[in-house]
This record gives sequence, C-alpha cells and structure tokens, in this order.
Amino acid sequence: MKLNILLSALLLWSLLFQSCTYDDSEIFNRLDNLENRVQTLEESIEGINNNIETLQKLTEALQKNLFITEIEELENGYQIIFSDGSTAVISNGEDGTNAPVISVRQDEDGNYYWTIDGEWLMMDGKRIRANGTDAITPQIRINPEDYYWEISYDGGITWESTGVSATVPPSSENGSSSSIQVDNSNEEFVLFILQDGSSISIPRYDDSVPKFIIEDVGETELFTYSQSRTFNITTENIADYSISKPDGWRVSLENNILTITAPSQENTFAETEGIIAFNLVSANNRVLIVKLSVEINVFELRILTFEDGTERFAPFSITGFDGTDYYEHRVEKWSDLIDTPEYGGPLAYGDMGFNGEGRGCDYHWYDENNTFLASEFPFNYNTQVYWGGGEVISNYASTDCQTNGSFENQQTVFGTPGAGGRNGSTNFAMHYGYKDGSPYNMTENLPYIYFGDGVARVIDHMYVNNSCYAIACYTDGNGLTASIGEGDWVKALATGYDADGNVTGNAEIYLCNGPENIITEWTKWDLTPLGEVLLVEFNITGSSDNGYGFSQPSYFGYDDIAVRF
Repeated sequence: MKLNILLSALLLWSLLFQSCTYDDSEIFNRLDNLENRVQTLEESIEGINNNIETLQKLTEALQKNLFITEIEELENGYQIIFSDGSTAVISNGEDGTNAPVISVRQDEDGNYYWTIDGEWLMMDGKRIRANGTDAITPQIRINPEDYYWEISYDGGITWESTGVSATVPPSSENGSSSSIQVDNSNEEFVLFILQDGSSISIPRYDDSVPKFIIEDVGETELFTYSQSRTFNITTENIADYSISKPDGWRVSLENNILTITAPSQENTFAETEGIIAFNLVSANNRVLIVKLSVEINVFELRILTFEDGTERFAPFSITGFDGTDYYEHRVEKWSDLIDTPEYGGPLAYGDMGFNGEGRGCDYHWYDENNTFLASEFPFNYNTQVYWGGGEVISNYASTDCQTNGSFENQQTVFGTPGAGGRNGSTNFAMHYGYKDGSPYNMTENLPYIYFGDGVARVIDHMYVNNSCYAIACYTDGNGLTASIGEGDWVKALATGYDADGNVTGNAEIYLCNGPENIITEWTKWDLTPLGEVLLVEFNITGSSDNGYGFSQPSYFGYDDIAVRF
C-alpha cells in the first residue's frame, strides 16, 4: 500500500514547466515524509487488528469465567494464556496513526458490544456483539486509492469507509494506535485499560480456583416442556456451591452429572427461559460463577445426519464421469454420494473442468421431506467441480494426519475410521472453498446450502470438525503455507441471505486459534444469528498469508444440521 507515485511524478513534471530553475529538495522531502508516514501506518495496522482480535478474546474470557494462567512480556507487547489453553497477544501501538478507536463496552444486558470513537458500532441498524457465538470481529485497513480508513465485518471480504483520512495529522486525543494498556502489578488479577478509559479485569489462576466445566453446551441450551437432559461436568477445588435457576426448572448435581429438567406446559407460572447460575466456592474462598442459558423450545428441530436409513428423498440421478465418458449415477441413499477416490473422483470432479476446458459435473444433494436443505456446486472458473468449491458427502476419517494429511485426503475428517461422523456416525459433509479478496483468488461464488422448497427458516446449529489436511498444515505447514504460530487463527464464516439476496446475519467459529487450540472433535456451531434464511454461504478466512492471499486449506467437515420448524 503506497501513495500514488504517478500523481507525485505529474506534480513534479508540472513544476518543471513553470520554472527553468527550481529547488526540488522540498518536493522530494515532502514525498519522503508522506511515504514514511504511510509506511508507519501500514506497520501499525497489523497491531491494531491484532488488538481488536484480543479485545474479543478478553470479552470471551469474561463470558466463560476464564482465568489468566500466564502473562509474558514480549519485545513489543504481551502474550496472555487463559485457563482453557487459548492465547491472546497484545501489541504495543505506534504514535500518529490517526486510526479510528475500536473498543468494547458492556451494556445493561451484561454483553459486550463494539464501539468506534466512543459510539456503538452498528451494522444493519443493530449493535455488533463482541462476545458470544454471534460475535463479529471487525478489521480495519487503509484504502489504497483514497487513503481513508475502512472497516470490515466479514473477515476482510468487503469494506466500508469510516470517513476518517489516514493522511491527515492526528489530533492529540487519538495519537496512538494501541487500544489496550496492561497493568500487570496486581497479584490477584490483570487489568486491561482500553483506549476509551474503560477497563477489563481478569483474575489470575492458581490451584485454589474452583473448576466447573459443562461439556458440549452452547450459549443457550434448548428444551421441550418437561424434558430432562443430562450433561457431563468436570469439577475441582469446590468446597461449597449454590444454584440459582428460573422459576419452574429443576437442577441437580450428582457424581459429575448435571441434570436439568424443564417445567411442564401446564405450569403457567414457570419461566420459559432464563439463566442457571452455579456459584462455586473453594476452600480458601476463591469464587467462580458459571452461567448457562436455558430456553424452552416451542418449535420442532429436524436434524440432517447424512446417515443411510434416514433418507426421505426420492431416488435421483447425477452425472458422473468414468474416465472416458459421462454416465448416469443413481442416488438412493446418502452413501451413494461418496466419491471414490476422494481426490479426482468421477462424481465430484467430472473430467476436472480446468478453466472451462472440461465439462464439470452436476453433483448435488437434497434432504427432501426432512430439513429441505440442498446444495450443488457453485459456478467458478468457468465450470462446476469440487476444486472450485462445494459441499460433498464423505465417510473418510483418520486420526493419523501425518499419513493422511495431504491434498489427496481433502475429504478426510479427523476421527475414527468408519465412525468419523458426530457421535460415531459414518457420514458427514465436507466443505471446500474460500474467497479472500486477494488478486490471486478469482473465486466468483462461495459454496452454499439452501432450502430447496423455497421456504426461509432458522438453522439452529451444526457440528463442525477439521479435516486431516487442514490439521496437518496447521501443525507442520507444507510447501504452500507455514504452520500456525502464536496469534495465528483460522475461522469458518457463515452468511445468511433472504429471498431478495439481502444479508440476514453472520456467524463464525474458530477452526484453530493458535497451535494449542485446534478443533479435533465435533464442535457445536450456533447459527441462530443468521436469522431466517433461504441460503447460507460458507467461507474460510485466517491470519496465514503466503504472499498470494489466505494460504491454509479451506476445508471443514460438518454434521447434524438442526433446522427449526
């Protein structure tokens, strides 16, 4: 990102005609000063976006009741390690960026929301959450043409101007790009002071802190009337506890099993939603509060499992390619959509279709008469084949990513062979495709799923897991990308659309967040922030860039998609 040298050259050329004798040193000094300033701004952007990412991690730590196990002072900031193993890096700022101040503020509902220059950051007329499963992490950059600061809400795919020039000298109020200052002097907690003057305090961890982990839960757990559900919990250092709950709900703890029972429909005085709070006290009076949101589900959840025997669709045919010519491939069960081999197979690759020279394929699926979800390959690079993006059905699984972690294992999920799906099931779907806005990525259309009957609905959640190919690159890298380092991350992004093509909402989930936080089991992804959708696009983005754009494999597996009816 450089100032327009051509414009400067034209200015210099015009001065040559105005005078036969001139002193060009002032012109070149100004040019040098401007270029030095822009270079300084560019160097600051990475630190600013890193601190924005860290702000979200701090709010998530508060929401999850995490502790700080270690804080290390770096040459240019701090590295923070939380009690769940996740990490965050705070970068020291450079003076004189004139960047907009991105911060967070807690509202009366207890949630944190993003602010810009002290005002709520808004998208589609709504404040943007900084914590929770529907949180969005904004990014900022300098527009390379007009040198105004821009902001993105979708991982850098699209940008909008903030109306603030990056080349105007900064005021005394916003002369520093660092949005977080660290007070590491207290033995019991670390204080993070934000640029707007507010602060976030996170306690330090020691062996006396209570531990209470509820396994496999989302931000809100849904129940039907009178339903009892059990959850496994992990506990340590708990000398005493108390439980608060919504009226009409029953909660019990026994032998590391948490049982929650929703009220009956006849109990008109019961609350249909609320917070169950576990107030935990250790022997030396260290206190931990863990909260779980519960709600009675007044709708039916239908699940797409991709398992044989669950089909409610009528048999159909798709076009395959046997190496010499096309043929009709009959689909009567979900396993009929699994390609062999997984890379270059006849169903998903046709005759490859490179640059439109091949004929592509019409791979598609439709969960008719159940969730009504459907998918087919998007049209990219003048053809429709899996290497251009898509959602395929797979049963390939391995826990040996060293052996089965190449591009030829692109449909292999991390899991037990023969039982790689969620809860030991056989089949699942594997997503491939990304769009990062770089000049080297010419993808036109992202892969998607949609409701084949044309009715918009809420997709409640799905479960996601990493592919072996992705895990191998995260941990060891390959010829196209470096391995994941501290502060590196990869996210899956979902964007919902209505019948008119308008965005209904966004949701994201980390596939990896540093080398110690890589998804290797089926993990619930809340998709309710998308709202009622007709179509959902999936994208993958991250911090890895090999000079040609995002460089990690853009695959993830998904299973057990739940749709509200």
